[in-house]
Amino acid sequence: MSEELEQILLQLTQPDNAVIQQATAQLKQAFKDPAIIPALCAVMTTSQNPQIRQSAAVMLRMRVKKHWKKIVPDHRESLKAVVLQAFTQESDHTVRHSLSQLCAVMVKHETPDRWPALLELLNQSTKSNNPQDRQVGLLLLSKVVESNPEPFQPHYPQLLLLLGDVLQQDLDNPTGLYYGILTLTAITAYTGTEEMVRRTLSPPPPSTAYTVTPKVVEVVVEVVAEVMVVVL
Repeated sequence: MSEELEQILLQLTQPDNAVIQQATAQLKQAFKDPAIIPALCAVMTTSQNPQIRQSAAVMLRMRVKKHWKKIVPDHRESLKAVVLQAFTQESDHTVRHSLSQLCAVMVKHETPDRWPALLELLNQSTKSNNPQDRQVGLLLLSKVVESNPEPFQPHYPQLLLLLGDVLQQDLDNPTGLYYGILTLTAITAYTGTEEMVRRTLSPPPPSTAYTVTPKVVEVVVEVVAEVMVVVL
């Protein structure tokens, strides 16, 4: 089914209304088959065309958003594994962004405690020594926390420590810093007082506090100017 589905998705990209209408009708019929979920997963992970991989991720996101409870349990568990695998393997930024949005919709139904592999991936990627891996991890973190911040509340102390490191150590990575700021903004309403956030983000040695903070402010201003164009 995955090969036929990939052809349908490819036809949807053609500049021919008749072809698009025919493909749309075929897609509606395909969605009546429960096997549509594993088929979309296969396309999302194996297609050589980034546009098709992205389309599969978008289709899955729409399906999860509206019909999560109708998806059979085995397909749910498979999707949880496949989307993380696809996210770690994906090299195209646009596709990766769609995959993070799919994860964000899924986390509204599958809380982090019921999706330990998600927490493991977030922990490994955001603490990686590789700046690119950290940036990708921060992208995923920002999307899932923005989508459903409350279930992450038990993990807020660790997240605040992580984001403190991001704001102070990743100053030469404006995109990663931007994702960190998005995450911090999403969880602020659940962290208690502003004093808690201030203490968490302040570096332990008092002698360095006044040298780090101005630099953080300077980079945040640069992020607003630069990353909004690059990331969105």
